Amino acid sequence: MAEITRVDAVWPGWGHASENPELPDALHAKGIVFLGPPATSMGALGDKIGSSLIAQAADVPTLPWSGSHVKISPESCLVTIPDEVYREACVYTTEEAIASCQVVGYPAMIKASWGGGGKGIRKVHNDDEVRALFKQVQGEVPGSPIFIMKVASQYGNVAALHSRDCSVQRRHQKIIEEGPITVAPLETVKKLEQAARRLAKCVNYVGAATVEYLYSMDTGEYYFLELNPRLQVEHPVTEWIAEINLPAAQVAIGMGIPLWQLREIRRFYGKEHGGGYDAWRKTSVVAVPFDFDQAESARPKGHCVAVRVTSEDPDDGFKPTSGKVQELSFKSKPNVWAYFSVKSGGGIHEFSDSQFGHVFAFGDSRALAIANMVLGLKEIQIRGEIRTNVDYSIDLLHASDYKDNKIHTGWLDSRIAMRVRAERPPWYLSVVGGALYKASASSAAMVSDYVGYLEKGQIPPKHISLVNSQVSLNIEGSKYMIDMVRGGPGSYRLRMNESEIEAEIHTLRDGGLLMQLDGNSHVIYAEEEAAGTCLLIDGRTCLLQNEHDPSKLVAETPCKLLRYLVSDGSHIEADTPFAEVEVMKMCMPLLSPASGVIQFKMSEGQAMQAGELIARLDLDDPSAVRKAEPFHGSFPVLGPPTAISGKVHQRCAASLNAARMILAGYDHNIDEVVQNLLNCLDSPELPFLQWQECLSVLATRLPKDLRNEAHLSSCPEKEKGAQERLVEPLMSLVKSYEGGRESHALIIVQSLFAEYLSVEELFSDNIKADVIERLRLQYKKDLLKVVDIVLSHQGIRSKNKLILQLMEQLVYPNPAAYRDKLIRFSQLNHINYSELALKASQLLEQTRLSELRSTIARTLSELEMFTEDGENMDTPKRKSAINERMKTFSRQSFLHFPVCICHQPYLVRDSVRMQWHRSGLIASWEFMEEHIGRKNGFEDKISDEPVGRNTVTGNAEPCGDEDQAQERINKLAKILKEQEVGSSLHTAGVGIISCIIQRDEGRAPMRHSFHWSAEKLYYEEEPLLRHLEPPLSIYLELDKLKGYGNIQYTPSRDRQWHLYTVVDKPAPIQRMFLRTLVRQPTTNEGLTAYQGLGIEAPRAQWAMSFTSWSILRSLVAAMEELELNVHNATVKSEHAHMYLCILREQRLDDLVPYPGRVDIDAGQEEAEVERILEELAREIYASVGVKMHRLNVCEWEVKLWMSLSGQANGAWRVVITNVTGHTCAVHIYRELEDTSKHGVVYHSISACGPLHGVMVNAVYQPLGVLDRKRLLARRSNTTYCYDFPLAFETALEQIWASQLNGGGKPKDNILLKVTELVFADQKGSWGTRLVPVERPAGLNDVGMVAWSMEMSTPEFPSGRTILIVANDVTFKAGSFGPREDAFFFAVTDLACTKKLPLIYLAANSGARIGVAEEVKSCFKVGWSDESCPERGFQYVYLSPEDYTRIGSSVIAHELKLTNGETRWVIEAIVGKEDGLGVENLSGSGAIASAYSRAYKETFTLTYVTGRTVGIGAYLARLGMRCIQRLDQPIILTGFSALNKLLGREVYSSHMQLGGPKIMATNGVVHLTVSDDLEGVSAILKWLSCISPYIGGTLPILSPSDPTERPVEYFPENSCDPRAAICGALDNSGKWLGGIFDRNSFVETLEGWARTVVTGRAKLGGIPVGIIAVETQTVMQVIPADPGQLDSHEKVVPQAGQVWFPDSATKTAQAILDFNREEIPLFILANWRGFSGGQRDLFEGILQAGSTIVENLRTYKQPVFVYIPMMGELRGGAWVVVDSQINSDHIEMYADRTAKGNVLEPEGIIEIKFRTKELLECMGRLDQQLITLKAKLQEARNSGTYGMVESIQQQIKSREKQLLPVYTQIATRFAELHDSSLRMAAKGVIREVVDWGKSRGYFYKRLRRRIAEDSLIKTLEDAAGDHLSYKSAMDLIRKWFLDSDIAGGREDSWGDEAFFAWKDHPRNYEEKLQELRVQKVLHQLTSIGESRSDLKALPQGLAALLRKVDPSSRGQLIDELRKVLN
Repeated sequence: MAEITRVDAVWPGWGHASENPELPDALHAKGIVFLGPPATSMGALGDKIGSSLIAQAADVPTLPWSGSHVKISPESCLVTIPDEVYREACVYTTEEAIASCQVVGYPAMIKASWGGGGKGIRKVHNDDEVRALFKQVQGEVPGSPIFIMKVASQYGNVAALHSRDCSVQRRHQKIIEEGPITVAPLETVKKLEQAARRLAKCVNYVGAATVEYLYSMDTGEYYFLELNPRLQVEHPVTEWIAEINLPAAQVAIGMGIPLWQLREIRRFYGKEHGGGYDAWRKTSVVAVPFDFDQAESARPKGHCVAVRVTSEDPDDGFKPTSGKVQELSFKSKPNVWAYFSVKSGGGIHEFSDSQFGHVFAFGDSRALAIANMVLGLKEIQIRGEIRTNVDYSIDLLHASDYKDNKIHTGWLDSRIAMRVRAERPPWYLSVVGGALYKASASSAAMVSDYVGYLEKGQIPPKHISLVNSQVSLNIEGSKYMIDMVRGGPGSYRLRMNESEIEAEIHTLRDGGLLMQLDGNSHVIYAEEEAAGTCLLIDGRTCLLQNEHDPSKLVAETPCKLLRYLVSDGSHIEADTPFAEVEVMKMCMPLLSPASGVIQFKMSEGQAMQAGELIARLDLDDPSAVRKAEPFHGSFPVLGPPTAISGKVHQRCAASLNAARMILAGYDHNIDEVVQNLLNCLDSPELPFLQWQECLSVLATRLPKDLRNEAHLSSCPEKEKGAQERLVEPLMSLVKSYEGGRESHALIIVQSLFAEYLSVEELFSDNIKADVIERLRLQYKKDLLKVVDIVLSHQGIRSKNKLILQLMEQLVYPNPAAYRDKLIRFSQLNHINYSELALKASQLLEQTRLSELRSTIARTLSELEMFTEDGENMDTPKRKSAINERMKTFSRQSFLHFPVCICHQPYLVRDSVRMQWHRSGLIASWEFMEEHIGRKNGFEDKISDEPVGRNTVTGNAEPCGDEDQAQERINKLAKILKEQEVGSSLHTAGVGIISCIIQRDEGRAPMRHSFHWSAEKLYYEEEPLLRHLEPPLSIYLELDKLKGYGNIQYTPSRDRQWHLYTVVDKPAPIQRMFLRTLVRQPTTNEGLTAYQGLGIEAPRAQWAMSFTSWSILRSLVAAMEELELNVHNATVKSEHAHMYLCILREQRLDDLVPYPGRVDIDAGQEEAEVERILEELAREIYASVGVKMHRLNVCEWEVKLWMSLSGQANGAWRVVITNVTGHTCAVHIYRELEDTSKHGVVYHSISACGPLHGVMVNAVYQPLGVLDRKRLLARRSNTTYCYDFPLAFETALEQIWASQLNGGGKPKDNILLKVTELVFADQKGSWGTRLVPVERPAGLNDVGMVAWSMEMSTPEFPSGRTILIVANDVTFKAGSFGPREDAFFFAVTDLACTKKLPLIYLAANSGARIGVAEEVKSCFKVGWSDESCPERGFQYVYLSPEDYTRIGSSVIAHELKLTNGETRWVIEAIVGKEDGLGVENLSGSGAIASAYSRAYKETFTLTYVTGRTVGIGAYLARLGMRCIQRLDQPIILTGFSALNKLLGREVYSSHMQLGGPKIMATNGVVHLTVSDDLEGVSAILKWLSCISPYIGGTLPILSPSDPTERPVEYFPENSCDPRAAICGALDNSGKWLGGIFDRNSFVETLEGWARTVVTGRAKLGGIPVGIIAVETQTVMQVIPADPGQLDSHEKVVPQAGQVWFPDSATKTAQAILDFNREEIPLFILANWRGFSGGQRDLFEGILQAGSTIVENLRTYKQPVFVYIPMMGELRGGAWVVVDSQINSDHIEMYADRTAKGNVLEPEGIIEIKFRTKELLECMGRLDQQLITLKAKLQEARNSGTYGMVESIQQQIKSREKQLLPVYTQIATRFAELHDSSLRMAAKGVIREVVDWGKSRGYFYKRLRRRIAEDSLIKTLEDAAGDHLSYKSAMDLIRKWFLDSDIAGGREDSWGDEAFFAWKDHPRNYEEKLQELRVQKVLHQLTSIGESRSDLKALPQGLAALLRKVDPSSRGQLIDELRKVLN
């Protein structure tokens, strides 16, 4: 490079080249000056051994070393030292090294001459260490000579130009260097300088060099160490104190200028040196030489300190670190200067030197220089992945030993050994800063991951933990566990050991963090390292250590493994070296952290990154490893993060912000926040302070006159708008206080409510994953908004609590002001919002009640009935009178009201009497005689006259204290136990004594009942009746609960419902019984009180009967109570039962909607009431069934009394069983007395109900098998399989109701007959046939059930039969075992045999998994070492006894032990039970084959009602037609198993794998439904298009849509396929009909391949399959796979009218399905072709198109291909649907506007009408061009060539002008080839059918084709397989024309004549008989051709005759005889 750049000289600096002797020689050879010593001098002094020999020759003292005895003469220093002399000073073997060390004396150093930087040097203390370390030195510097040197105390280095002290070293490398020397006397310094000069003279040294000495301060002796033939990096120290520019001096010397001529050198020695910028010129001229040895140098100028900045970790033994440097900043000052080799954004790699900077500080004194250095170091800002020694150096400079100059070369190493560290931040700052950093980093990572999921289109995890977290920190041996609670985006509460502090953190622009703690701010920077996280807090370093596992020996920095120091598998002690690594050119040992056996994992010489495993350590004592000790202290008491003012408006703002943070999902003390907010809002200072604050902000911007309260109107018009905007904040504030503080509070609360609702309304009644998906699409450009919404929703509980408290405190006093928000709250429909919605509903009711109160108050104010004096009475007197009357009224009504209500049906009118007694008010009454004597259930219990007693006497205070009230009860109980009192009361006929204790206002009274005990002969309290109104126990039938113990009572809020929670056994199931009395108004006018109940009734409110609304109101109240307790585990039930007792007698008119009346024929009363009650029950159920099912209400019962004349009079009971929420079972009973049972029983009237004959007062029984299984199915979120027949019945009823316009099912037909199918053999298995059985539900012993269902449908009123097979999810989780497989196979085989439709209801867990339990319970283990099981085992075995017992379950061999023991070693486990393993898979294969066969041979349909796994998923696909419930997945493997396989939490639910978003978009699922009733309805609707069996007649209904109706939908630009099929509404709401019947189209496979539309519809009542084309571009969404981290959602646009691989496959699949269903097919063909790109061809577009052709070729039903209005069919698209593919069945038609051709017109003209042809056409047609061409020809003929060129130019111009027009002409010309008229003319379509008339035309044509096909099938059946379709059609035509109807006329082949002929079989019966004869003849002829067949003919005929029915057998024999004769 020096040659290339043509330099004159080379300055080597202080790098490796500066010490290489080859460089000066090489430069000299090229004529380039080397600014340094000659090669000989460099070689002599640069070598450590050679320099020591030369020093000895120059009489420079040296330490004792292995060459101390070697002497050379001073003259020989100028030449090369002889090799033999050199070798004499070295040692070559371990023995020589030991001998030399013994001579020199220990301790000694083994040094390599070529070493440096800590390499090739070891300290030894004895012979053993020499043996161990000598080879290491040899290995570190291969080939280097080695010598031994005595170790002595080292003080100081000197140089001729003053001196420097570098005693502060670690590991033989300098850290701090300073000058001049202050520790040695001046005389010694001079001696050092003279010795250095002597040494240089010995070798004729030229240039700058550094001589290093050791100085002993104790003895004053000094010793030569080495000479560095170059500058050192600390040379600025010398320059600063000597004022000499050393590099400049080197240049001058290289130029040949003597030292004595250099100005700075002369000044240094006090010689005349001149001045000025060019003084060196003058100096060199006038200077004279002087003797340097005699000259006195000047005193040093001040003091200078240098500190090396290295990338080393002082806390980890100064280990080098490497990595990026994010920021490096330093500003030099006059006395502090620094340079760095890296800059911000750079880095330090692992191969560079660790030093990357140097700082120099100057001062007049040493102390001042040190102080300046400290200030300079603190100014350095270094952030990045590296660690530095800056903080540690500051600590060193502050050390007292350093300040006092008591340092030595081992001082720093001793500090490191004593672990003296740099100053750390206070511990709590480190803990808080570390916790905040970790929490914020974790939150940021979570948010980033969450957004990453959203960006990729993946479903993110269910929960994102951003609010609560726990941080564990290891800091300097202590472990801190901090709980972090987030109060806002940057606000945290930290809890540790019951102490808590608050802190805030904010991110700075440079990536740092600003922490606010205790009112102070701290800046934090962090860097992740292998050892942990390095925090820089306010410039001080702290390390958050990672958890350290001493058994893993890892690389802590990037390094290279040089060698292992121990052998693999050997034992090593703690803190001993086990390997050596090279880091940044330094060799370092790695120490074992603990003792144990080492196992190598890395090979020598391998480069490693930080964190890589080097070796493992099997610890001797794992418990002895030192771990971080848990910190048990607490945080110090600290103030808030920022100062908080005590002013009201600021506290209000803080509270409001906290409330908003709660609504954002963060955590705060809600009670405290609400209380502070209330206090602030209630403060009268608040408006003033808010105004003041707002005004202070605007004050400087407001004009002076405006500030002085001048009105805005005084402003000029131009400025008025700006001024209004300026004062807008003030005006808004004033406006918020228009109604006072209350209006301001209203605005604030309204805003909080709005914030809550804006988030939660998104999630109300929606699946969370769907909401997130919608949000992802909505906020694609700001996905952080989605995170905010999800975080807010996660805090729903805290948010609800806040909103509820605000409602209690601020809304409750005035709910009307919040009506709009309350309505929105009440409409939230999810269990999360139940309490909130209920509260809002109550407040809404309160608004209505307050309005009612106002009305009553206004009415009462107009009455004078409460006073005797009327209007003349003054107001106070009137008030007093009213109050007195009201008190009396209240006391009397307190008793009068419950008596009248509870005993109303049995009281003698006006018999209730209220009498004052000295102890209170006494109530008495009389029962009607007919009720006193009756014994009908519970009326007999009230034959004794109850007595009511009011404990409140006079003006006595109520008893508010619980204990006081209980004390009174205990006292009463004690009194009643007294024999005298009890006997006297009992004798008086008192059966029950009830005590009511009034309590504080707002609290319900306490009620206790004491019953007479015949056993104990005193009154005893009945706990079950506690807190009930005295007579309620009778009406609530509480005796039915006495079969349960530990009954828990829960009253409702309004005390109308009574909730009893019990535990059902044997399996513990929590049940709840809810009981109430229904109290009704006396007339139907009471209906007005029921408005606004919020129930979606099937009809308008007034369409419901009086009784219905009474029941409905009570049920709604009960469900509200259940919703309140839905989160209460102690009360929440799995099975709830409701009982309602209606007190008031019901008239018949009460049961029907007002004002309807019912007239009943005599003797039909019971039947009519039963019918009305059933309709009433179903009507109510339709309103509340779904909600009841969600709340686990499984049954509800209503008791009512009917007041009728005749048989229907008396008590009735209605029992409704809630089966699915959409289906129910209703049973109506009468209460009749059974003399045999001596009591009242349930009595069914028509159908026998399950309670028929059961005693009315019988205790409730534990849940039966059916109920328990229903409960199990509900836990699996599906319907119990035995409840599906009821669902089919309900769906059929709905279909008939809609078909007959609400008229219900036809009365003459049985709607549904269900017959269960079971194995004929109890042990049924493969091959066992199925037989029908009648048995109760739930008794199956196989996990599958099947039914044969005969149902009456509108298409087949007389009935059709289907087969249904279903998984029983309650039997072994619905898994498939061998018996289940055999059962499914048998059902499938039956369906194929009978050709019946087969419906599979899927809810399973795949193939069964099992183990042999009998072996599991007794196997034993053969251990490798019986005494030490942890060493493993060899086998498992059975004892001889167990083998004898279960030997058949295993395959084992006998093993005899030496001790005589016999063991049976298990080789394989077979198992006693079948169905443990692979046999289940084999069965799965069999049923997969069977179901696939069923698809081909009959109609199959799968309904996924529950989770469907493995083989269940395959069955769903093999059956091809599939309906999926929206909340049930179809999967192969569970998501948790996949997560384990992938090793991380990838999937969060089964729905991600196989939900409708996957299965409905990939072609597996045809339809999706929301619930099971909708699913069953979809099945029945599908079946309505299917014949009753394969080969049967099509189900044709009378059309409800007129067949002659024109098609009213006309496409405007392109044809909308759905509107063309089923019509559409126009802009005015008018329905425009399509081709097919209105509302008949059911689209299938809607989500898959959306460029094609498929489905089923009806045309004139005839079912058809439809394939149509989407004309708009659709987006194909390919979801991301969470299992692949780099997977993204892809959105691929697919153009309309084009077949893609997926849509072509969909078309082919639909054709196949329709063909198997035997329905005609309509194809509305509107394709421009196939997509033929590379990817499309790769994905199989060619295969899919071919499959379309094949499926059309084999289609057996009529196919109509119609190109619709504005449609087109081109190219390959025409080819695959052309009628020639299947000319027997396919007919093609086109609308008049339709087009078709090979290519589009634009493409055709590119080929057939190119520019040349266009120009020729122009020349033929354009007169101007014809004229110009004629002129051109004339010009050419005349030779006028000048005109030729001009005319040619005119022709070209004209052609260019006309070309666009002629291109259009050509396009039009090509279009004329595309017209439908040409298609018809060429015979490729059958006819042109106008769009408007297409419906009528196709109906007629379809009807004709179906009739023809039906007749053709008859012919084929008669003639056999040899008759082709065309031949059959020709025969039919011939027969018709030969008939009398046709008369031989060809034009008679019309529909009317054809149907007249076809509908009378006698017209062609003879012809069919002839065909049959020909068929039999053909068959017999084939028999006759085979002699063996001919021989078998007699036996065959005999067998045939035996099979023939006996009634026709004789006739057949006679006919045969005639033929034979």
